[in-house]
Amino acid sequence: MYRTTRGVGNGKLETVVQFTNVPFMDDKDKTNTFQIILEQGTNNIRVNYQSVWFRGPGKTTAGIQNENGTVGLEYHLTESKGAYFNRSVLYSYNPVVVVDNEPPIARAGYDQIVGYNQKVSLDGSNSFDPEKKSLTYLWEYIDSSGMGLNMIGLSNYTSAVASFTTPSEDRSLQFRLTVTDDQGEVDTDTMTVTVEANGTTAPSPTAEASASKTTAAAGDVVILDGSDSIHPSGGTLQYTWSQVGNGAPFVSISNSTSQQAFFTVPSDLASQTSFQFSLKVQTTDGGSDTDTVSIQASPSSNPGGSDPTALIDCVTTAFDQGTVVTLDGSLSYDSGGSIASWQWKQVSGTPVSLTDATTSQAIFQVPVSGQDELLVMQLTVTDNDGNTASTTCSVKSRASDAQFLYFPDLKCNGTWRSEIGIVNTQSGVALSGTLSLRGNDGAEMATRAIEIPNGGQTRLVVNDAFESIDWVASAVLTYTSGQAKGYVKLYQDGIGRTAYPAMTAPRRGSTIYLPHVAADENWLTVVSLFNTTDAEKTVQIAFNNGETFTHLIPAKGRYPFIIQDLMPDTYATAKTAVITGAEGIIGTEVLIWGKLMGSFVVAADQVVDVLTFPHLPSSDEWMSGVGVCNTGSRPAILTIVPFDMNGNLLDPVAETVAPYANWISLRRDIEYLPEETEWFEIRSSEPVVGFELFTTADLEQYAGLNTGLSADITGVFPLVDADENTGLVFVNTEWDVAAITLKVMSESGQVLASRNLSLSAHEKYVDLLGNYFPEASLAAASHVRYVATGAVIGMQMNSSLDGIMLDALSGL
Repeated sequence: MYRTTRGVGNGKLETVVQFTNVPFMDDKDKTNTFQIILEQGTNNIRVNYQSVWFRGPGKTTAGIQNENGTVGLEYHLTESKGAYFNRSVLYSYNPVVVVDNEPPIARAGYDQIVGYNQKVSLDGSNSFDPEKKSLTYLWEYIDSSGMGLNMIGLSNYTSAVASFTTPSEDRSLQFRLTVTDDQGEVDTDTMTVTVEANGTTAPSPTAEASASKTTAAAGDVVILDGSDSIHPSGGTLQYTWSQVGNGAPFVSISNSTSQQAFFTVPSDLASQTSFQFSLKVQTTDGGSDTDTVSIQASPSSNPGGSDPTALIDCVTTAFDQGTVVTLDGSLSYDSGGSIASWQWKQVSGTPVSLTDATTSQAIFQVPVSGQDELLVMQLTVTDNDGNTASTTCSVKSRASDAQFLYFPDLKCNGTWRSEIGIVNTQSGVALSGTLSLRGNDGAEMATRAIEIPNGGQTRLVVNDAFESIDWVASAVLTYTSGQAKGYVKLYQDGIGRTAYPAMTAPRRGSTIYLPHVAADENWLTVVSLFNTTDAEKTVQIAFNNGETFTHLIPAKGRYPFIIQDLMPDTYATAKTAVITGAEGIIGTEVLIWGKLMGSFVVAADQVVDVLTFPHLPSSDEWMSGVGVCNTGSRPAILTIVPFDMNGNLLDPVAETVAPYANWISLRRDIEYLPEETEWFEIRSSEPVVGFELFTTADLEQYAGLNTGLSADITGVFPLVDADENTGLVFVNTEWDVAAITLKVMSESGQVLASRNLSLSAHEKYVDLLGNYFPEASLAAASHVRYVATGAVIGMQMNSSLDGIMLDALSGL
């Protein structure tokens, strides 16, 4: 008999084939337990033969027919550690189909520090099975001997989310989560709850998860509602929605950090399926609670039919209360027919009156409720065959008047130049605001009125648009209408450049992580921290080498520093840094090697447990590098989940990163990563931040990109230049087809060209902008907008025609 298992050995994925009591064909009186281990992604095999290990390049050949009719397996090994071992051994076994099963991944959640007599939730809902199979859960309290017990009253200890009430004494309680898939493969993870008298996080909130419907059909939009959750003192709650891995197809949750989120039941659902979602609510001081909700979904009533595609042009999702909003569904289409009717309806939020609700464009006025809220509108289209499709658009109703967009790092001194680009993504409303330039001390140096038509863009080179601004540090856009997205391009003519996205104030957190510090005789790391608040902030910067620095940043001020200047004697040992006291702080990190520059933005709300690397060039002309920093107190197990260009799931790879350390690698140097990998996700057992770098093989061009990218159904590529090569990348992150509509826009908001693009599950598409629109004239193009039926990630790369300049930006 034999079995196969899949595991990680020496940090590498392996397939183990074990044979028990095997009668060998050349010695039928002899039996042995025999193992063959194949290292994933290589031609290396290891053979455990009579307790002697042999290792080296080789091959195995299955399905060999023996003389007596039994099926055998042949293995060959060549030279290994000076020994020569080349032997064919045939042994018999029953010809049974082997299922190469991937083990599940257990995630027990973050460690917690709580007070006495508190209700604590243990959340394992982020555990998953790579093959999307159902999981069973077991939570256990681990005593000092390592034995698993349930002696502290764990409730729902066989569910993804368990809970208990803390004792009224100081304790350190460790819990183990064991997840098991349908093949019996298991994985475990642990977390610790520290109970302290002063560790109380105030009374815990109460999570209440519900849904707009508990039964749904394929293609339906379902609203996940946490509005009945309760804050113990009436304050603001933070919401996090996630899907529980129970074997259902994974779906993209839109607005997953809002009180109300939503998802679309996959249109190709084959059978009755239960979708389960977890809601975690958290107070600002750490109190939390979790609840779950289930939705029973049925297959489409028109399987195999040619369904239409419903699309809403809603790149903008935030409007001031009292604003008249136009909902535009005219992008909806049917590839095999035509759209016969439209039907708009509101599915959540303060009720509004929809005008022209049965046309492609409906109108409503944002109600004046006196508080920010989310209004969700649904469009259902019907084609000429009677088939229907639905989609939603979330509109944030803003009670406050002013909004802010920050450009935290400008360089205008000497030969440096700074270009600012601002796109108004709001349909039907012009953007009106003021751009304010600030010095390092936060003082206002100059202002300029900004007016941008709906769908339009403004670009300005700060050096040319303002006078006497050599030492300008940052810029702030304050606006009261429209919706702004933007970028900064820092450059020296003919030498090099970099670009980064404009930022909003961080939504949460007070700790910033610098994921990679490059400081030696070749590399410079330049960091700029900008204070978005109206009060001065004191931050502490702690490096992995033990060096610590404190600095006060004025309100609306910037603090720039070079690592070598900060610690001239010890800079070479600095690899990562943690910045605390950083509530309301944003910034940039620029890695510089000679003329090469790669930048990414930093903020306290960037910590995630899934990173997406959408573009991984590795050829004679291009190289890419990836970086991940473990921000947790335990080793992080990184599961690299790769996909090819067509969206096929490839063999995963495992890496481990020590606490507060980073893992840096060229894409070509990641061991056992399949050669056909085009993009991958990294799923971490601990919270992480990440980045990606691109360079030409001749080291003439270089660019950086953040990788904590959020997939979304809308976006904009803000930087298109007719005199450069612009490449666009799309990755479909979902397990369903995503239909994307692209529009090339001019600065005045005119649509110059449009096209539809369809991506299969996890498919990637990359090409130059001109090849996306081969028949269009793009001389006046300034930016590209896109809207999709599923969550996609977009990125752009711009390269100068002379092969010197390069920059990269995510879809905003």
